[in-house]
Amino acid sequence: NVVTEPDGVAGAILIRAVDMPGGDGPGKLCKNWQIDRSHNNLNLMDSSGEIWLSEGIPAKNSEIGISQRVGISVAQDRLFRFFIKEHPLLSVHKVRSHKAKNQSRAKAND
Repeated sequence: NVVTEPDGVAGAILIRAVDMPGGDGPGKLCKNWQIDRSHNNLNLMDSSGEIWLSEGIPAKNSEIGISQRVGISVAQDRLFRFFIKEHPLLSVHKVRSHKAKNQSRAKAND
Protein backbone atom coordinates (compact mmCIF):
# COMPACT_ATOMS: atom_id res chain seq x y z
CA ASN A 1 0.00 0.00 0.00
CA VAL A 2 1.09 3.53 -0.72
CA VAL A 3 -0.54 5.99 1.67
CA THR A 4 -1.57 9.12 -0.17
CA GLU A 5 -2.98 11.29 2.62
CA PRO A 6 -1.63 12.89 5.78
CA ASP A 7 -1.64 10.96 9.05
CA GLY A 8 -5.20 10.47 10.33
CA VAL A 9 -6.86 10.82 6.90
CA ALA A 10 -7.92 7.64 5.09
CA GLY A 11 -6.42 7.21 1.64
CA ALA A 12 -4.08 4.66 0.09
CA ILE A 13 -3.35 2.83 -3.14
CA LEU A 14 -2.64 -0.89 -3.31
CA ILE A 15 -0.22 -1.56 -6.12
CA ARG A 16 -1.14 -5.04 -7.35
CA ALA A 17 1.41 -5.32 -10.15
CA VAL A 18 4.09 -3.40 -12.00
CA ASP A 19 5.39 -3.86 -15.51
CA MET A 20 8.69 -5.64 -14.88
CA PRO A 21 9.87 -9.15 -13.94
CA GLY A 22 8.59 -10.24 -10.54
CA GLY A 23 5.94 -7.55 -10.50
CA ASP A 24 2.82 -9.68 -10.91
CA GLY A 25 0.86 -9.49 -7.67
CA PRO A 26 1.47 -7.60 -4.42
CA GLY A 27 2.90 -10.62 -2.57
CA LYS A 28 5.31 -11.58 -5.35
CA LEU A 29 6.26 -7.96 -5.91
CA CYS A 30 7.20 -7.50 -2.25
CA LYS A 31 8.99 -10.85 -2.06
CA ASN A 32 10.99 -10.35 -5.26
CA TRP A 33 11.89 -6.76 -4.41
CA GLN A 34 12.51 -7.61 -0.72
CA ILE A 35 9.96 -5.07 0.50
CA ASP A 36 8.88 -5.70 4.10
CA ARG A 37 7.58 -3.83 7.15
CA SER A 38 10.96 -2.17 7.62
CA HIS A 39 9.96 -0.03 4.62
CA ASN A 40 6.91 1.42 6.38
CA ASN A 41 6.76 5.21 6.62
CA LEU A 42 9.28 5.86 3.84
CA ASN A 43 8.87 9.05 1.82
CA LEU A 44 8.28 7.59 -1.64
CA MET A 45 8.76 11.01 -3.24
CA ASP A 46 12.43 11.11 -2.16
CA SER A 47 14.49 9.59 -5.00
CA SER A 48 17.53 9.33 -2.73
CA GLY A 49 15.67 6.83 -0.53
CA GLU A 50 15.77 3.04 -0.68
CA ILE A 51 12.42 2.89 -2.52
CA TRP A 52 10.76 5.72 -4.45
CA LEU A 53 8.10 6.40 -7.05
CA SER A 54 8.92 8.15 -10.27
CA GLU A 55 6.93 9.40 -13.20
CA GLY A 56 6.11 6.66 -15.68
CA ILE A 57 4.93 6.54 -19.24
CA PRO A 58 1.53 8.23 -19.51
CA ALA A 59 -1.35 6.03 -20.62
CA LYS A 60 -4.08 7.23 -22.95
CA ASN A 61 -7.56 7.37 -21.41
CA SER A 62 -8.69 4.73 -23.90
CA GLU A 63 -6.03 2.32 -22.52
CA ILE A 64 -7.23 2.57 -18.90
CA GLY A 65 -9.80 0.10 -17.62
CA ILE A 66 -11.87 0.51 -14.48
CA SER A 67 -13.58 -2.22 -12.47
CA GLN A 68 -14.49 -3.28 -8.96
CA ARG A 69 -11.63 -4.11 -6.63
CA VAL A 70 -10.25 -7.63 -6.33
CA GLY A 71 -10.86 -9.78 -3.26
CA ILE A 72 -13.28 -7.62 -1.31
CA SER A 73 -16.82 -8.30 -0.16
CA VAL A 74 -17.91 -4.76 0.75
CA ALA A 75 -18.38 -1.70 -1.46
CA GLN A 76 -18.28 -3.86 -4.57
CA ASP A 77 -20.29 -1.22 -6.42
CA ARG A 78 -17.37 1.21 -6.15
CA LEU A 79 -15.10 1.10 -9.15
CA PHE A 80 -11.75 1.71 -7.51
CA ARG A 81 -9.56 -0.62 -9.61
CA PHE A 82 -7.65 1.03 -12.45
CA PHE A 83 -5.50 -0.94 -14.89
CA ILE A 84 -4.01 -0.95 -18.36
CA LYS A 85 -6.37 -2.89 -20.63
CA GLU A 86 -4.93 -6.01 -22.28
CA HIS A 87 -1.76 -5.88 -20.18
CA PRO A 88 -0.15 -9.35 -19.85
CA LEU A 89 0.10 -9.05 -16.03
CA LEU A 90 -3.58 -8.18 -15.65
CA SER A 91 -5.66 -10.61 -13.57
CA VAL A 92 -8.60 -11.06 -15.89
CA HIS A 93 -10.93 -12.84 -13.47
CA LYS A 94 -12.25 -9.53 -12.10
CA VAL A 95 -12.18 -7.41 -15.24
CA ARG A 96 -15.80 -6.67 -16.03
CA SER A 97 -17.34 -3.43 -16.96
CA HIS A 98 -19.74 -1.73 -14.57
CA LYS A 99 -22.39 -1.90 -17.32
CA ALA A 100 -22.02 -5.69 -17.67
CA LYS A 101 -22.27 -6.11 -13.90
CA ASN A 102 -25.51 -4.10 -13.77
CA GLN A 103 -26.96 -6.09 -16.69
CA SER A 104 -26.23 -9.33 -14.81
CA ARG A 105 -27.99 -8.01 -11.72
CA ALA A 106 -31.01 -6.88 -13.77
CA LYS A 107 -31.35 -10.35 -15.33
CA ALA A 108 -31.15 -11.97 -11.88
CA ASN A 109 -33.96 -9.71 -10.64
CA ASP A 110 -36.28 -10.51 -13.58
